[in-house]
Amino acid sequence: MFKRILIVLGIAAITSLAILATVDLWLERIGDVPASDANNTPQTSPEAQEAFRIDREGRKLAFGRQKNLRLAEEKFQESLGIFRRINHEGGQAEVLNDLGILYADQHQYAKAIECYEKSLELKRKMGWSWGEANSLAGLGNLFSAKKEYSKAAEYYEQSLKAYEKGGDSVRSRGTLLSLARTYLDSRQDAKAKECYEKSLELAKKAKSLKDEVDSLSGLASILLRKDEYSQAVPYLEECFKLSKATGQPDLAQWAAHSLGSVYCRSGKSSQAIQYYEEALAIRKRFLHRGQHGKRRYRSYPLGFFSV
Repeated sequence: MFKRILIVLGIAAITSLAILATVDLWLERIGDVPASDANNTPQTSPEAQEAFRIDREGRKLAFGRQKNLRLAEEKFQESLGIFRRINHEGGQAEVLNDLGILYADQHQYAKAIECYEKSLELKRKMGWSWGEANSLAGLGNLFSAKKEYSKAAEYYEQSLKAYEKGGDSVRSRGTLLSLARTYLDSRQDAKAKECYEKSLELAKKAKSLKDEVDSLSGLASILLRKDEYSQAVPYLEECFKLSKATGQPDLAQWAAHSLGSVYCRSGKSSQAIQYYEEALAIRKRFLHRGQHGKRRYRSYPLGFFSV
């Protein structure tokens, strides 16, 4: 009877959760390229400043709370036209990147790929290593979304090399996380583990708690899939603690539910109840916020782990 209650609590923690694949994931993985990062892209001319202003308006319409994708595309195209007219390659590369994200969000993958490839060509021409890495990661995300994992991995690997070429390994942690997820999806756990360990190291170096959470959840997922429950506990506990601190209720609930299931399996009923109750409490807050459309959440590393 007691174990049945635990199982019901665990199941209740996962029902009614809408796991949304949204533009937030694209922005998180691909990055929102700041204009000032591009090499050799002077912004002093009035026309360039106007083009950047229009691009910023497009970003608000595409990626902000008050979305208008049709108008956002018009803004991006207007900005791109100005940059092309004044031969501003850095501006063109940035707007093409924005268009790539916009089209990817609408599952218009052919258009998105075309934009990323054009952006990549310009960034390579300018010798903009970080921008090159950014576009390569964007292409990797596109092929990952299409479930073409081997092709996605190729682009992620190229992105990592571009980061290395630019001497910016710390920034590569986002690509490492994307590559790790791709390996997870294609069930290459050893390679995924290696990427997660590297990204965790870089996240700590950069003091990026959110990237630490992503790395910890990935490592825990691999161990859970291999039924190595006791080894997963430290990663899950740290993931739970940090995800609460960084405002990531989706991963906090996943970690709490997984911990409840692990402790239930090992007969530690009081600890199992504690974490299942934590998961239920987070679920209530999560659903309340989600119903009002104020936040969007990422998917879990491997879904929920149940007893």
